[in-house]
Amino acid sequence: MRLQKSGPTSGLVVSGLFCLVLGACLPSQWEYLIDAADRATQDEVRKRMGSPSLTKDMPDGDSVWTYRYEVRSSLVGRRGDMVGGSPCMEYVLTFDAQEILRHWVRRPC
Repeated sequence: MRLQKSGPTSGLVVSGLFCLVLGACLPSQWEYLIDAADRATQDEVRKRMGSPSLTKDMPDGDSVWTYRYEVRSSLVGRRGDMVGGSPCMEYVLTFDAQEILRHWVRRPC
């Protein structure tokens, strides 16, 4: 029996699995926000997504809400085995002065 060394392919497989695991937690937010842009109010978003992790009122009357989602452990079961610790994804939502969702982005923390 001959053992093969793990090469770059194994890293790609692990990275792909990580994306699937993190992504599996977030699709409902992603899909909701696609439909909610330019129509949903702050109250509707709060009912669907819960309270944001962070809010900021802007001088022009807009407000920015941040939702942060962290995966508590990775596929190998050790917290912090990735650079920067636990994997994390943020949704940053911008509401206008009338409290309507106008823009959102998804980004790593």
